[in-house]
Amino acid sequence: MCHSFSFNMLALQYKQCFISVAEHLDPINVKIAELKEALESVTAEQKYLKAREARHRHSKLNGLACALITTLKCLAAHYRVYVFSLLKNNSSANRKKGP
Repeated sequence: MCHSFSFNMLALQYKQCFISVAEHLDPINVKIAELKEALESVTAEQKYLKAREARHRHSKLNGLACALITTLKCLAAHYRVYVFSLLKNNSSANRKKGP
């Protein structure tokens, strides 16, 4: 699942120029328009960061899970060989100690 977001800087500059040209309007409306643009920009960036973080978290978790499973399999194999060698040594030692 690939999410991509782009920011149209030319459109943002055009809107800012339009707002600055329209300064003969009520200053409160100009400030509201600027805040609206800033809020939309922050919202778009938050969506991008959320999608990016989810994508990277998913790939990190897969790598960590594979590493954990591999480590556990190696440890299980090591303990199996170790236990069987102990049992083999004990059974051969018990046979030699017999009457």
